[in-house]
Order: sequence, then structure tokens, then C-alpha cells
Amino acid sequence: MSNLESEFSGEGQSYPQQAARPGGATAAANQNLALSALGAAVGAGFGGLIWFGMAYLSGMEFAMVAALVGAMAGWGAVWLGKTRTEAVGGIAALVGLIGIFIASYAAYHHGMHVELAKAQFRNDFYYAQTIENPDFDHMSAPEKEALFEKAYQGALAKDPGYWGSLKEDPLGLAMMVLFGGFGVYYAFRVGSGITREGSFW
Repeated sequence: MSNLESEFSGEGQSYPQQAARPGGATAAANQNLALSALGAAVGAGFGGLIWFGMAYLSGMEFAMVAALVGAMAGWGAVWLGKTRTEAVGGIAALVGLIGIFIASYAAYHHGMHVELAKAQFRNDFYYAQTIENPDFDHMSAPEKEALFEKAYQGALAKDPGYWGSLKEDPLGLAMMVLFGGFGVYYAFRVGSGITREGSFW
């Protein structure tokens, strides 16, 4: 068949369904990105739970765990999205940063360190009252507890809060920024595939 006949017979031409393939590829890519974002959220969530659990049980915040939260966001993005691109790395980094902030905020407001602080405040309060308030020893236990709660709530009202505590603790803030930065970096590095061959690190 001549080239002219081939042209008019339609052989070798692109059909509509073939031309539609790029759109299908775009949809698949968008789906992969959505799965990557979900995987990053799952990974960051698990890392955040580890951080929160350690803070809750020990009464101490371990800023270095922020790096783990970010890395797990990257692993989760790759695990569920089944791909590694700069876009996936960017999503993992953003989700990892959000996860680090939420975990740090939750660890500050809850946990053993909060209970330890309250217990220490109680001891200091009772000791001060026995010295400064002659009537304190003659109060009933409920009256003492009511007096303590009033003083404790007053102290809480003066608490600097999460952001204030970071400002008052420059070293803690520096550690948070340092390891938080590592976490975001590792999230991007793992998600984008910029790693040594055969290694997540």
C-alpha cells in the first residue's frame, strides 16, 4: 500500500484514545501524590505518637525525635505512593513539619512532666502554707485541697504557654529548630529518592 493510500486509510494515525493517554497519566500521577500525602500523614502520625509517648511516660521532651517524625513521613509517602519524586519529597516535608509541630505541642500540654510539675507545686504550696498560715494545719483535707486548687489555677493563668516556654528556653528552642530541620530534610530526602542506593539514609 502506498503512503498516500496509507494516509487515507488511517493506518499509522493517532486515534483519540491514544491522544487521551497523557490525561490518564496525569490522573494517575495525582492519585499517587494523594496516596503519598496520606502515607506521609500515617508515617508522621506514628512518629508523633512515639514522641508523645516518650514525653508522656518520662516527663521529658526529646527534641531529637523530631528527626524521626520527619523521616517516617518520608517513608510513609514512599510506602503508600509507590514512587519517589521531588513532588513527593515536598509533600512529605510539609506533612512532616506539621506532624513535628503537633507532636511537640501535644507533648508540652500533656504527659508525666505536667503531673510532675503539679506534684512539685503541691509540695511547695503545702510547705509554704504550714509556715506562713497558722490556720492551715487546722483545716480539713477538702479545705486544704480547695485552697491548693485555687493557688494552682492562679499559677496556670500565669503559665507562658507553648510559645512562651520556647522563648524562655533558648537552648530548647535551638534544639527544636535543629532536629525539626533534620526531620523536614529527611522527609524530603526520602520522599524524593535523593539517598544512597539501597538505603533510606
